[in-house]
Amino acid sequence: MKSVIVLTAIATLTLSGCSPTHISQPSSPLHSKVEAPLKADLSVGNKISGSAKSTQILGFINLGPSKFADGVNYGAGSEVSLFDAFAGVKAAAAYDATTKAKADVIVAPRYTIETSDYLVFKTTTAKVDGYKGTLNSVSK
Repeated sequence: MKSVIVLTAIATLTLSGCSPTHISQPSSPLHSKVEAPLKADLSVGNKISGSAKSTQILGFINLGPSKFADGVNYGAGSEVSLFDAFAGVKAAAAYDATTKAKADVIVAPRYTIETSDYLVFKTTTAKVDGYKGTLNSVSK
């Protein structure tokens, strides 16, 4: 009798098993517009440049820079793409350019991306050229 109960329990557990359930809910994009009645006085200076290099091993191990410029839009309209494979190395190049030149922003940035793929590892180099932007004042 005990063996029948044990076999029944094993069969029940084996047949029921665990399976994940994924439910996707379509949604509309969220667009928000923030306006600030501020006026910035910006001085444009000499040409500046910066670069950064990143190495990706086996497709998931990233070796590269650890300092990045945050909040920079790379020409993706009003939204930065989450799937931009070069966003990190571009942000590191922008950080390099702004810190070396002691700039607040890069005016008219132009990025050059070079990628070398060697099957096991991939190297990406980003270079940015633009003009030094210095924020003099912000007023209402």
